[in-house]
Amino acid sequence: MLPPWVFEKRASFRWDASFEEDESDFERLSRLYAYYDEVAAEFQVVCAEGCAVCCTRSVWVTRLEARWLLSRLSADRIRWVCRSLQEAGRNEAHSVPKMSLLASLTVVEEVETLKEEEEADASSTSAGRCPLLDTDRCTIYDARPFACRCMSSRSPCASTGFADQPERLLWMNVLFLQAIEHLDRQGFTGNLIDVVPFVEEGQGNVERFVPNMALKGWVLPPHCRAQLKGVAERLWAIIS
Repeated sequence: MLPPWVFEKRASFRWDASFEEDESDFERLSRLYAYYDEVAAEFQVVCAEGCAVCCTRSVWVTRLEARWLLSRLSADRIRWVCRSLQEAGRNEAHSVPKMSLLASLTVVEEVETLKEEEEADASSTSAGRCPLLDTDRCTIYDARPFACRCMSSRSPCASTGFADQPERLLWMNVLFLQAIEHLDRQGFTGNLIDVVPFVEEGQGNVERFVPNMALKGWVLPPHCRAQLKGVAERLWAIIS
């Protein structure tokens, strides 16, 4: 059954450090990424290879996404990725999430304050480029996390300083992000710079991560629910 549209508040919890994903979780995430490529194809974008204005150090990923990413890379590439991210983490400031997406959406009265805090944090720490770029090209493009996959624009970001997305695409992205967190509901979310080396090598500061939550109901504004109901149904079929 498709979950309801309304969340209920629930108590916070600690992420389960002993939990291990299996191949079915990887397969579900692969299917989710493939479905996104399918539904996002209807939107006209100007993004092209070599356009890297939006490729900053503020990329949130779940633990499952980090493990999926690493599973797509060779041993040599994994070592290079971890080394590059660790070096960036030591030498450059980078933002971290205050809470997971689902957690923030369950605490409606705090969302605006949280958004303002995170925007202020990001504005002071994310000006630098993603450490995984090489001449404005992503070195892990096929394995990139959803935060990178959903970043697109219908007008050049270089001239405006921000991505220009239609409202339907913005809220569709939020649906996918809710589904991705649910897949890793016993895991955590953090900055790509912190999560990938931690997942691969077990080294890092866990206080920079926030626990994920299970999906109890989709969060969307009422005027978007009818037009995105089909997407929500397909996502639920993938993750349940």
